[in-house]
Amino acid sequence: MENVLPFEVYERPFQGSLTRSALKSSIACGVLLTSIAVVKTPRSQGLFYPIIVSILVSPMIGFLFARNFREKMRELVRKLYEADPALVPSPPPGTFTCRVMCDLIIPPRSEVSGYLYAGPGSWVFVPHLNNRATLQSPTVLTTDGAPTLTPRVARGSTLARLLGSPPITSLEVVSGGRDFQLYVPEAERVASALRKCSNARLAADRIA
Repeated sequence: MENVLPFEVYERPFQGSLTRSALKSSIACGVLLTSIAVVKTPRSQGLFYPIIVSILVSPMIGFLFARNFREKMRELVRKLYEADPALVPSPPPGTFTCRVMCDLIIPPRSEVSGYLYAGPGSWVFVPHLNNRATLQSPTVLTTDGAPTLTPRVARGSTLARLLGSPPITSLEVVSGGRDFQLYVPEAERVASALRKCSNARLAADRIA
């Protein structure tokens, strides 16, 4: 079965300059350590030295955390992309021609990671097994052919933009009066590929 996006697209957030990721982690670590120093240090000892130590230690902790986090996330993403059976369940019975790894938005604020399987007959979202047990049931988006797709781009917060975080792209899926929202990279490209999958008259993989 065809993956709509290549692995490199999902790997991209964990590549590039480690400095930027380390900076983000250092800032978060510095704020946390400074807050702890302010709360825990007796007033009689003063706050100057604890705060200086926090500022000096934060970059080292931030760098180590960012490096380890990137390595572990890249490994996890590869396992998910390659459909490791320990993490990715088989799709339900149906005829599908392609799949895309994405997040389904569960109102009001939950996100569920998984695979959207699409074909001429139906679209089904199947969560990964590393989601909470209550969020692992498949969601049928449509059984009536191709739904209406609308790619969207959401600007991040001011802080996210200053730190160089990429914009958040999503795909709105409307079918049979129901509306679904998917977080997916390169939403325009994904929408085009999914339309082709739904309109394909080629022999599809039969998942039993």
